[in-house]
Amino acid sequence: MKLSVPKQHGAWAMLFVPYWLEASAAHFTWPQFVTFFAWVSLYLSVYTGFSLLKTNNQTKKKQYKQSFLIYSAIAFVLIVCSLLSNWLILLVGCCMLPFFCINIYYAKRKNERSLVNDIAAVCIFSIGGLAACLSANSSIDRQALEIAVLNVLFFVGTALYVKTMIRKRKSLSYHYLSWIYHFLMVLLPVLGGNFLIALAFFPGLLRSLIMYGKSVKILTIGIIEIINAAFFFIILLIAIHA
Repeated sequence: MKLSVPKQHGAWAMLFVPYWLEASAAHFTWPQFVTFFAWVSLYLSVYTGFSLLKTNNQTKKKQYKQSFLIYSAIAFVLIVCSLLSNWLILLVGCCMLPFFCINIYYAKRKNERSLVNDIAAVCIFSIGGLAACLSANSSIDRQALEIAVLNVLFFVGTALYVKTMIRKRKSLSYHYLSWIYHFLMVLLPVLGGNFLIALAFFPGLLRSLIMYGKSVKILTIGIIEIINAAFFFIILLIAIHA
């Protein structure tokens, strides 16, 4: 049996980057690894569940159903184990619910490529990263919230840029919105004296300018975004421990 695995590069980056940035700030503990795999399993369960509801292909339906059941069972066991380390992780899940409802709304309207839907997904992944703090029995302090906000800002920029390269490639207004957004993400930290944060966002601004008007394969766009996310992750790690 072949399990269904999503190919969205952005989703995998959003699973990894926010969580492990929060884990780094809270100091590493073994329950964080259990919670991370619970988080990944939950994402895979939701992904295959949505895919099951959307497809009319019977072969894919069977594959999605099998994958959904397996991922859901794994997620359930790991979530229970995570809650044993700190039941307050449930509160993180509650905070994600309003944004998840937005995703459901756009899924029902078959408009999942909407920017609002993308932003809701970004918020879910960034809030989910806060579970890493609670798994380490650390509180969600100001630094943890700042990291979550920076993750939201970074991945919203990614969503904007990807739209200008694929679905909104011919929309000049989207390009202007992307350029202004990325410029502000560099300028505002500089004005605040946070030069490492500005550096973390700088490649995003650079690639939004350089790639304008270029016809690029989706795989190439994905690879560039992974490199950009890796750079952001490394610079923020340095900023956290500076």
